[in-house]
Amino acid sequence: MSIEKKIRDSFLYRVKHYYEKIAEHYWHLVNMILTSDKRDTRHKKILFIYAPVWGKWHIDTFFKYTLPSLMQSGNLPAISKDKKIVINFYTKDNDIFLIDSMMKEVSCTYDYNINSESNFNDDTRGMMVNFLIHILDICVKENGLMLLAQPDLIYSNNSVKNLVDLSNGKGVSIAVPHPRVSYECIKEVDFFDSP
Repeated sequence: MSIEKKIRDSFLYRVKHYYEKIAEHYWHLVNMILTSDKRDTRHKKILFIYAPVWGKWHIDTFFKYTLPSLMQSGNLPAISKDKKIVINFYTKDNDIFLIDSMMKEVSCTYDYNINSESNFNDDTRGMMVNFLIHILDICVKENGLMLLAQPDLIYSNNSVKNLVDLSNGKGVSIAVPHPRVSYECIKEVDFFDSP
């Protein structure tokens, strides 16, 4: 290889290297100007529990399994030291009284609201979509976190606190897949009738 070729290759390599560095800084600057991190990283002062539940069997399941799992010492009680907790029920009109009476029976110390299908006048969307849009709107307006609490979810102790700690102050959502079991598959096990 000739000395001229080595010099030329070295020169071209250096030009390319500096060009890439300048281009990298240029595009980084353009990216910072055009896009910005819109995440709200403030610590949330309120946790909304989103509980869509209706029908006697589902309501009973919620109060027998889901709510007690949320009430474990490392879940809602551990969070209530730093945050206000509000349970938002979404249900059918004929289940309002049942949910209200069951909440009074369990002597829940957290605030709760019961929203029914007749509260929403938008018939173009399904009931669950209206419920979800409503709770998300509340969370945005109140700058709060949301936790889904369907009647077939059972939270282990400390799991809710860990979820809140993972997301708090970071402007992120935590989504965790959960296994689901068909009641028809396990009803012969007598799981739901045990004390």
